[in-house]
Amino acid sequence: MAPILVKGEEQDGLETKHLVGFKVVYVFDVSQTDGEPLPPEPDWKSPEKNHDLSQRLIQFAKSRGIVVSFKTLPGDIQGISRGGAIEIDHGAGTKTLVHEIAHELMHKDEDNFESRAIKELEAESVAYVVCRYFGTSGLNSSNYLTFFEVSPQEILSHMDSILTTANKIITAIDHDS
Repeated sequence: MAPILVKGEEQDGLETKHLVGFKVVYVFDVSQTDGEPLPPEPDWKSPEKNHDLSQRLIQFAKSRGIVVSFKTLPGDIQGISRGGAIEIDHGAGTKTLVHEIAHELMHKDEDNFESRAIKELEAESVAYVVCRYFGTSGLNSSNYLTFFEVSPQEILSHMDSILTTANKIITAIDHDS
């Protein structure tokens, strides 16, 4: 599918275009091209599971009134935060559980008007900090955040809330162990 753009009125000497729909177009399959092979798709999932840490995270969530359930989720979805409930795919790693807990702690408030990109930046950053603290490896957080085009400046501007939330989780889990 390709966009159908029509010319609009000139504004400030520049021609404008407006999207009016989409049309079917033909494209080449990669097998019909020459050149260097395409690089592999970056892995954005972090499948490592730490059973002990996951159990402590589930207890932490429960103590905050958050219900955690494990089920098969559609497509590539690893986890979902539903405002008081979290669903985790059976194939997801411990980092996904932390990520969804972070969403519950930071974003379930109705007054939170941050963009989805910022919410994902915060939750993924909290998950990265917590998992690194507990020694989880294979974290592909930078690849995940690439989908949301977050900048280093955005990361720095949200560092206080990221560290506060990560500290809350780490302190509670370390205290419980």
